[in-house]
Amino acid sequence: MFIHICTIILGQLAALFITTSQDWYIPLNSTVYGTENLPNMEDTSVFSLSGFQYIIMAVVVTKGYPHKKPFYHNGVFLCLLLVLFAIMTWLVVYPGPFICKQFKLYNFTDMDFKVLLVAVAALNLLICFVVELLIDMGLLNCLRLLRGSRESKKQYKRLDVLLSNTPSWPPLNQPLPPTNQTVIFLS
Repeated sequence: MFIHICTIILGQLAALFITTSQDWYIPLNSTVYGTENLPNMEDTSVFSLSGFQYIIMAVVVTKGYPHKKPFYHNGVFLCLLLVLFAIMTWLVVYPGPFICKQFKLYNFTDMDFKVLLVAVAALNLLICFVVELLIDMGLLNCLRLLRGSRESKKQYKRLDVLLSNTPSWPPLNQPLPPTNQTVIFLS
């Protein structure tokens, strides 16, 4: 999850830097604070990309418990994802004056920039999907070495470690020889 968070941060920073590097960019008015400074270009570009990123994280991390199947096996979920992607693409490409006013979004006039924001979101999806695929294949298990060894949260594993380190306890991996004192009476 940490890798996905880093990918999200890098994507939002990319959207911010792409926005500020445009010829038509108008810098944020630093003398005005709060909602009076809305709409502005920085907020709109980061909001647009973060909306896609919420959907991307829903796609990427759905393979876990309780479903344990890829997202395309769930038809309702897939339809909702397609509708949400369509809505976010519409918000970025053709927001309209009413939506811009309600969400306090800046309406970019450069269509190439709008398409570039959608392309950054698509690249973010691809990167997150590939990272999740690498995690599933076990290629990123080497990153676990960085965190060091931890005590297990499962009690039976902690007891196993404790008993295997106790010399007075019989070894767990060998059968115990029967003793003569073990007698079971059946009546």
